[in-house]
Amino acid sequence: MTPEQLEEIKLETERLVGQNLVDNPKPPTDYLQDADKINALLYNLGEMLLILENAYRRDVQMNIMGGDKNAVAESKAKAGNNYKRYRACELLYKRGEERIRLLKKTATIAQEEFNRT
Repeated sequence: MTPEQLEEIKLETERLVGQNLVDNPKPPTDYLQDADKINALLYNLGEMLLILENAYRRDVQMNIMGGDKNAVAESKAKAGNNYKRYRACELLYKRGEERIRLLKKTATIAQEEFNRT
């Protein structure tokens, strides 16, 4: 998977995670379809997350091999771009997981409402 493809996955995940559930009511099946889409995107985003985490860990190890103590090496690595990209990807992944939970709960509530009418 190329970096461009991973970036497209990240953008699509951000778009789906950022949708408003309250202002745009949908049928219950649409909520579940959106949850499935986000789940598929998170599967691919997980690969990106592992790559970025490995790059960050490699930075830490390179700093240690350069003679820094563990705490200093970790601080230097956290100041780098690999860690920033890793954290942004990790936060998006967590937001996606939370969004899936919300979509499933919303689908359940929408189905109950549909059954009452």
